[in-house]
Amino acid sequence: MEKHNRLSVCLTLRRAGVLVPLSKAARNVGVFMHKSESMAYRLLKGLKTPVVHVECPQFTDKNGKQQAHYYFVLNNHEGTKKAFADRSFDAFRTNPVEILGRMPDVIPTTYILNDPGFISAAVLLREIRINIRPREARKYLGPDCPVPVFYICSKRLLVRNEDADALADYLGAKLAQTR
Repeated sequence: MEKHNRLSVCLTLRRAGVLVPLSKAARNVGVFMHKSESMAYRLLKGLKTPVVHVECPQFTDKNGKQQAHYYFVLNNHEGTKKAFADRSFDAFRTNPVEILGRMPDVIPTTYILNDPGFISAAVLLREIRINIRPREARKYLGPDCPVPVFYICSKRLLVRNEDADALADYLGAKLAQTR
């Protein structure tokens, strides 16, 4: 396969259901690859599992290095499932999403970073004009918080869009008590 055609072929095979993104396949078997897809790719190659790595030539940095990398595996392939069961993936079995506040019925994974149904706490705090950073807001989110707030990979606080007003009211009241 020619290098410049690899991405379009892989995307076509993904739409046809033959290939699936590596992170999605991993998440389906309880392995969380957030920002570690290149390591997972190397582990899968070492286990002789069919995996495809494609660089998108349109995205390069100032040094000319490729910036967009795509990783695909065969959809529902038994070899891929066996490889993810290998001990080398034990470090990736912990869900990087921590729940603050009320416990939800379903604990999400990192897919909520790109889900339009969730809003970043930084954006929410800016909208309601509360001058506090999300990292600082985290210490106010105790078990009495009326909505679930999701803390991902020690970086981001996210809340469901429909819970944003309740979180804003809760944080406003908490901050008023401390001043």
